[in-house]
Formats: sequence, C-alpha cells, structure tokens
Amino acid sequence: ARTNNSLGIAGVGVGCFLVSAKIVNPINASGQFNPDPQAIAAGIRYASDVGAKVTNSSFALGMPFQAVAFAYEDTWNAGVVHFAASGNGAAPFVSYPASLPWVAAVGAIDRTGLRADFSNTGFDLDFVGPGVDIYTTDRTGCAGYNCGSNPDYVIGPDGGGTDGTSFASPYAAGVAALLLHRNPRLIPQQIISRMQQTCVDISPQVYGFGFDEFTGYGLINAAAALGGTAMPRTGDANGDNAVNFADITAVLTNFGTTNL
Repeated sequence: ARTNNSLGIAGVGVGCFLVSAKIVNPINASGQFNPDPQAIAAGIRYASDVGAKVTNSSFALGMPFQAVAFAYEDTWNAGVVHFAASGNGAAPFVSYPASLPWVAAVGAIDRTGLRADFSNTGFDLDFVGPGVDIYTTDRTGCAGYNCGSNPDYVIGPDGGGTDGTSFASPYAAGVAALLLHRNPRLIPQQIISRMQQTCVDISPQVYGFGFDEFTGYGLINAAAALGGTAMPRTGDANGDNAVNFADITAVLTNFGTTNL
C-alpha cells in the first residue's frame, strides 16, 4: 500500500510509519479468534510506549473491560488519538470499545455514498468512512482470500468479503495520521474536532442537517481536514443548517477568499 510504487493500492497515511500489536489468539483452524482484554490493553499501551500517535481498533467486544477502558483513557491523555469500528450488526448502538469517550467511533458507507445497511448506529458515532467492496491488501500468495492472478490484493464478497466498519475505521485513522504529520503538536481532541467539522454531511434529506445517530458528523474528508476549513454542507454556506438567500450573501461576501 505504499504510494507511487506502481504496485497494488495506496494507503491513506502517506509518509507515516506503522506498527502492529497482536491482541488476539486463534482458537481453531477456521480462523475464529478469541479476544483477550488484557492483550488488547497491553497492545494499546505498547503503541503509546513506542511513540505511535494514532491507533485503529477494527474489532468489537461483547462487554466492557476495565483494563481496556483504562488503557484507552491513559494513552488518550498522553496524546494518542484512537479510532474503532462501530460494529456490523445493524444495531442501534455503537460497539465497544468504539463507544468509549476516548475512542472515535467510525461507521461505514457503501459505494453509492449511503450508509451501509450493516453499520451500527447511535449517538456515540463520530463519522463514517468507506466500508463496502474495499480493494485492499491480502495475505501473500494463496495464504489469503484471493488465489487468482493477483493474489496479494482482494476486493468484494467473491474475494472474501471486504465489507465492514473494520475497513472504515482505518480510513479515519489515516486521516488523523495525516493531520499529525502536518502538525505534530495537535492533541487528540483537536484532531477529532477538526475531522468532525470538515466532514461531508451525507443524506441530509434523510437524516437532517448536521450530526445524526446514523452517520455521525458525516463522511470523513482528508482534503478538507488538512485545509482546516469546513466543507459547505449541501449549499449551506454560512453553516446555519438552512439553505436560503443568506447563503448567497455569504458566498458573494467571501468570494475569492478561503473563508468558505
């Protein structure tokens, strides 16, 4: 997923370094995993200890664990910003640990720009990202889902099912990494606020303008976040959640500037 190497795909966090932490153990040959709360907590703390400033958690636990919550809280206070998948059960609540106050919850949209029908919702949801038919890296050769002519990459249900909020969450984490690459002095709350303020408000005719429990603040937008200005929301140039003559005035007043 390196950029400009004429191979495969390009990741979001251009110029950023990655570190991995193993937090689950396989329990059978079919690929099912047994989440270990102590290992999850240790993995989060390990990320902070080695200097990581962003974490992504593409998993969900069936219940809260104090050790996990403390790990997210402590590292957030130490300057690490966290992202997690909202869950894929079409449930009216965000899964744990995405529901924690120190973790940004990320839902999924499909390729038409609508909320994916499996994506969990709720008032803990921060924003949404791409999560259906994602073209991504696979395990090398025939060890992964795809054993065709290009086995190191995979897409869609026929290739193993590259759908889920687990794909949307790392997109958001990548945007946060870009923001920190641009300005390492940003603290977690500033990063989350910037990303919320620069989201694209999707389907306002269905969910209304602004924040809603189905798409959060909207679709993450890396270009707008890095530019530091909010995206006009479906013609709402002055941000008053209404499209009217006041927006035309706002456009004319600020024409030729960077205020919109």
